[in-house]
Amino acid sequence: SPLPNASVHLLYSPKKSIRRIPKVPYKVLDAPDLHDDFYLNLIDWSSSNVLSVGLGACVYLCNAQSNNVQLLCDLTHTQLPSGSGSQSSIVGSDTVTSVAWADWSNILAV
Repeated sequence: SPLPNASVHLLYSPKKSIRRIPKVPYKVLDAPDLHDDFYLNLIDWSSSNVLSVGLGACVYLCNAQSNNVQLLCDLTHTQLPSGSGSQSSIVGSDTVTSVAWADWSNILAV
């Protein structure tokens, strides 16, 4: 044959199928208070297929397989213990600026 064996093998090998990307989404994340800020990291996906989303002062977890959504924490009213007395002071709400899953773990940093 006039072609080298490597070229013949390449010609007769199965071709990779063309990847088809759908034009419409099959799932939509409803996150009404998601801040549009380059410096915030408000969405992270865990190795166990759980999506964490920081919305305002709250962090939500969404199981991607079951679509179950639950509130993890709400930082609207943070209580700080007082130094010497028995009363604690309530400070204003905090805003979630970052969420991140630990690699191969179920630990979430907020």
